[in-house]
Amino acid sequence: MTTYPLDEKYIPEWVSLLQQDLLCIYPTDSIYGIGGVAHEHTAAAIKGVKGRGAGKSFSVIAPSVQWITTHCTVPPSFDFSYRQPTTYLFRKKEAGSFLYLSETDRLGVRLLPPEHVIQKLTATVQQPLISTSANHSGEPVGSTIEEIPPSLRESVAFIIDAGTALTTPSRLLDADTGKEILRS
Repeated sequence: MTTYPLDEKYIPEWVSLLQQDLLCIYPTDSIYGIGGVAHEHTAAAIKGVKGRGAGKSFSVIAPSVQWITTHCTVPPSFDFSYRQPTTYLFRKKEAGSFLYLSETDRLGVRLLPPEHVIQKLTATVQQPLISTSANHSGEPVGSTIEEIPPSLRESVAFIIDAGTALTTPSRLLDADTGKEILRS
């Protein structure tokens, strides 16, 4: 496992690793996440590492607005402008799609600020990244790499270290109504 500083000069190397379906720990605009390119086997690996129960959904960091509009039903008045760390629950265009991420008709989707290195990484990979907190299911979220459980750190191919992160996850909003949804 290799630890990198949060610097976009490493994006080509990270892309190469992610295209091998390897997992990583990375900073978002709110907390440290664990993820990889959104594939069924990647989701299964993350569930196993986190001890996450069946039926719990994953959100993704979308590579672009176009990806969202291709795969999700976006309300006509929806504003993609970034305001604060938010995960939007969109309706999937195809009910049976992305079942390894969400067994419902909804998909949690995030866009980070366009200047955020992880958003640039996701755009370069051109596929969504699974985005879930880098902790064991039900446990507190660490604000530094050192506070992330060793078993999670040892399960990934690389870590992107941005120093101290927040410990508050993104807000969860219904994309159709704009209403906040309480996390369970």
